[in-house]
Amino acid sequence: MANSPTRDVVMTDVDDMTISDDSDFYAAAVFLAGNDSDVEYIASLEAKCRQFSSSEWWAAHEHSLPRRAAQQQARKKMKQLDKQADDGPAAATSVRLHNIYEGKNDARQLSETVDEFLARLPPRSTRLSEVGPWIWIANPHPPTPRAPAKSDVSGFKDVGNEVLEAWSARRADIQRSMSRKAQSTVTRVLNKERREIETRLLALAAERGVTHGKWLLFPSNGPTLDETWTKVSHAVAAGQLGSAAKVATVNDGESSTASKVAEDGGRLICIYTQDFRDKDDVKRVLVKLNQLGLVGSGNKGIYYKSDAWTWLDLSSGNEHGFKARL
Repeated sequence: MANSPTRDVVMTDVDDMTISDDSDFYAAAVFLAGNDSDVEYIASLEAKCRQFSSSEWWAAHEHSLPRRAAQQQARKKMKQLDKQADDGPAAATSVRLHNIYEGKNDARQLSETVDEFLARLPPRSTRLSEVGPWIWIANPHPPTPRAPAKSDVSGFKDVGNEVLEAWSARRADIQRSMSRKAQSTVTRVLNKERREIETRLLALAAERGVTHGKWLLFPSNGPTLDETWTKVSHAVAAGQLGSAAKVATVNDGESSTASKVAEDGGRLICIYTQDFRDKDDVKRVLVKLNQLGLVGSGNKGIYYKSDAWTWLDLSSGNEHGFKARL
């Protein structure tokens, strides 16, 4: 990006890492010896993400036999849990587990162990045409019994895109009025106003309940992918990471843009947190990922991105000059 270069950072000690309020997209924590090829790599994945329509895919696969079988299995499991709850306090403790993806064939079910889930949906061979673009696993141990926050994604996208359109016009005005100024002076003014717009957009996201974010991993396909997803899945199921995680399935030609698979066979894994503003929780998840050996070696890097930026299509190299990762 011409106006907003991405910072490259080598992480030497995650436990001592701090997230600065002045940093864009937690840049000081996310690029691990990154380079221009990393930026191009991420941009290609994000382009594929933007062009995939989940609603169209589900409309075509809603009544597939695997999905119907998973829903039937989930209903049977819930009946068993309800009976356990009626049998007394000791049996009722298992009911406290909650799976937001229960009944979905593309996700881990409470009726199966993590190892059974991994055997049923191995990321190296599970194809997009079988379950869709993602394989999911949820944290069944909610941190608090609070009601889920209401999320107005559509409203946020409408208002957010209006803000971005106004910023595009404002940026053009600045560049035109300062055409005789030194480029460094113009860049300094643009960066200042861009940060103000970013702050405004993030505030709008919070107001609309669009607060989720995710750490992004890019393991190479093959044994590294299997090892990474296995570690992530067990940690999510044990309540040690965030609220959920997903890994891209294999593109089998059904849609050239649906699968998040890079040309070199790399794959995208997302580990979600509930609130991008909760820097302590964001850092906690990063520290755990580092303890699992998933930061650095064997992976292409680790980045954090808010869902707000995803919904506004603010990917790497976007026309607005925003950094794509928090």
